[in-house]
Amino acid sequence: MKVYAAAHGQAVRGAVQKGFMDGAEYAPGATEIRTALEQLRVIAGEPGGIGAMSEPVIKASAEKLRVVPGASLPRPLGFVTVGAPVPAAQKMIEYFRSPEGQKQIR
Repeated sequence: MKVYAAAHGQAVRGAVQKGFMDGAEYAPGATEIRTALEQLRVIAGEPGGIGAMSEPVIKASAEKLRVVPGASLPRPLGFVTVGAPVPAAQKMIEYFRSPEGQKQIR
C-alpha cells in the first residue's frame, strides 16, 4: 500500500491530521502531492494507493476510484472579502449564519 497525502496547507490534510491523527504528521514514507486533482490522478493509477480526499473533488473527477465510505470530517467554513461584503455576499453570509443555513453545512 502506498499512502498519498495532500500537501502542507491543504484543508483536507489539516482535517485528517486533526480528526484522525491527533495532530500527528503523516508517516515518513507518505508521498506528498501538491493539488487534490493531481492526487486523484496519481491514486487512480497506483494499485494499492490510498489517500484522503474531499467528496466534491472526488465527484468532480473522471478518474475511476473506489471510495471507501467512512467517517465524515466537518471543516470550518469561512468567507473572505476585500473590504465590506457587497449586499449579495452579505446576504449569503447571513444565510449561513442562520439556523436554516447551519443545517445545510452540518
